Amino acid sequence: MQLVEGVVVAQNMSAADIDSLPRERRAHRLADLAHAHLLAGQREQAVDALLDAEDQARDEVLRRPRTHQLIQALSLLGAGSAEGRLRALAGRRGLPE
Repeated sequence: MQLVEGVVVAQNMSAADIDSLPRERRAHRLADLAHAHLLAGQREQAVDALLDAEDQARDEVLRRPRTHQLIQALSLLGAGSAEGRLRALAGRRGLPE
């Protein structure tokens, strides 16, 4: 239950609190949220969070080993209706699509 609570807390941060973070921290927050979604079995939401993180700070997503691992895990597990978006992100990361 803690994992779901963590997702809820991250999603319910105020816009002002999020906006006050440097863009790299906003991207890290979204990558953390993507990881939580993955662990909760919410793969499509995980892909959405990673893509939002990429919008915030592209290099943070495309060059960090942690996001590389998330993309690989999602690729192995499948991402449902987000599969095409995941393949595009994997391609930008230099991973097999």
